[in-house]
Amino acid sequence: MLNSLGPAARIARFAAFGFAFLSALAQDTAPVRVWTGPSVNLLGQPASRAPILSFVDSSTGDIALRELDTGTTRRLTNNQQGGEFAYFSALSPDASRVAYAWYNAERFYELRVIATGGGAPRTLYRNEESAFIQPCAFSPDGAWILTLFFRRDNASQIALVHAATGSVRVLKSLIWTYPRKMSFSPDGRYIVYDETGRDGYEQGAIAVLAADGSRDTPLVPGPGNNVFPVWHGERVYFSSDRGGAWGLWSIAVNDGKPAGEPRLERAALGRFLPLGISGGRYYYGVRLDTRQVRIADWKDESAGSPVAAVPGFAPAWSADGQRLAFLVAAGAENFGRDSRSIVVWQPGVAPVVISPKLAGLRWVRFRPDGRLLASGSDRNGRQGLYFVDAKDGSLEPVLRQPGGSEAGLDAVISADGAFVIFVREREIVRRDVGSGEETVLHASSAVPRELAMSPDGGAVAFIATGERDALMMLPLKGGHPVQLASAARQGFQSIEWAPNGSEIYVSTNTSPPGLWRVAMEGGAPVRLPAKFERSGGIRLAPDGARVAYPAGGVALEVRVLDLGLESTEPRR
Repeated sequence: MLNSLGPAARIARFAAFGFAFLSALAQDTAPVRVWTGPSVNLLGQPASRAPILSFVDSSTGDIALRELDTGTTRRLTNNQQGGEFAYFSALSPDASRVAYAWYNAERFYELRVIATGGGAPRTLYRNEESAFIQPCAFSPDGAWILTLFFRRDNASQIALVHAATGSVRVLKSLIWTYPRKMSFSPDGRYIVYDETGRDGYEQGAIAVLAADGSRDTPLVPGPGNNVFPVWHGERVYFSSDRGGAWGLWSIAVNDGKPAGEPRLERAALGRFLPLGISGGRYYYGVRLDTRQVRIADWKDESAGSPVAAVPGFAPAWSADGQRLAFLVAAGAENFGRDSRSIVVWQPGVAPVVISPKLAGLRWVRFRPDGRLLASGSDRNGRQGLYFVDAKDGSLEPVLRQPGGSEAGLDAVISADGAFVIFVREREIVRRDVGSGEETVLHASSAVPRELAMSPDGGAVAFIATGERDALMMLPLKGGHPVQLASAARQGFQSIEWAPNGSEIYVSTNTSPPGLWRVAMEGGAPVRLPAKFERSGGIRLAPDGARVAYPAGGVALEVRVLDLGLESTEPRR
């Protein structure tokens, strides 16, 4: 068992037994699933010589290890602090240590390391100006941890952190861009990384940086999107759509420079996330996205069989009820932080796909004039609200503010388009679109979310989350908010006004999700016999005759691909 063996003993055991389990893969080059189910997590990497994967136990926030041949898991930390959790992690070459990011009580990330054989974690680096930290790899000799710092000024830094002392060497700074993955050359002299997110260059390119910071050389520019490099032997393996679909490619490297043209290794792997190469085998994760927007007739407060289903999520109706706008995942896999596009869909008409230059997209809604309002964040780290041109995706900011979630703001727009109402921390704020003048409409100790405008524009409903969830209604012409219903904390999922404005439909976080009717005149909420398969709240068409709702979800898997690679020995 993993519990009873030290790192050296585990490696010896896996060399003799663990890889024997995988030896049959050499005769079949098709990918093989090695981890499925709801506990799968892709925020780690395998050890270089043993099928051990570091990951985050999502149920506790602890850093953990998993034996990929037996499925045995073990937590290395014992998280007792609410709101704190582990994130990205990297295993040392000899599998004796794990470096990981830890979100602390002060609400920023620090770099920690813990022995896989047991013991207390050590904090190597903490700096409030580095709001996010991503350990990417140990150097081949185990002395340094290749780390990515995201600063609060929106600069990212490629750095080396000493694994014993925590001293830092910054090798390169990037403005408004960041690497998704970095990897050492086997001799430790070079670092390969990808660079994505630069304005004016939508796709990723791969470069090689000398480990002393003295030289930076392009390795794989266009065509296509080239991301997630992993160095093994004399080649760098990377994900690319240069062949028209996402596949695994490689390129030979000599003295930190390209030594030939990229070569296709495996085609059509989908939107995959490389984890690393272990024992000469290529491990990667996939995110199986089955999300759909479904449209059905709405009769007697229940949905019939879907009349249409299209890939996507977060639907919203146009004012005339003829079109739907929703989001779809786009581009390369990015640890679940999808690049998203907007789709405008109408039955019998070719869908319009819009890709605005935003770092994050939370939702999209139609403006009263038929154009689009999106909530997200720009590439300068400012969350906000944006008018989006449906033809070219160009943006007109309505509101931008630094910091906060990259997913943007919770907001609604008035029926005449003259003002927006949005959530800023614990306040509900009205902002005039033309002048930018702001008025705080409501403030309390509870956190407001899920704003919804009444059909007549006279009130906003929202969920207030404190010790419990409360469904609130706020009159916009003065007066205090009124509580309409309550539930356990995080019990309410989404809200939707009925087109007649006299009641609100509330989705609850049950399995399957519950749907309740709450009347404005009072009385107990009524649970509806809504048995249609969905994975979120409903969106009623303005005429009340149809409903759009999300269905499906996202599942994770870890797979392994035998490329016939030789196992490399870590340097001592």
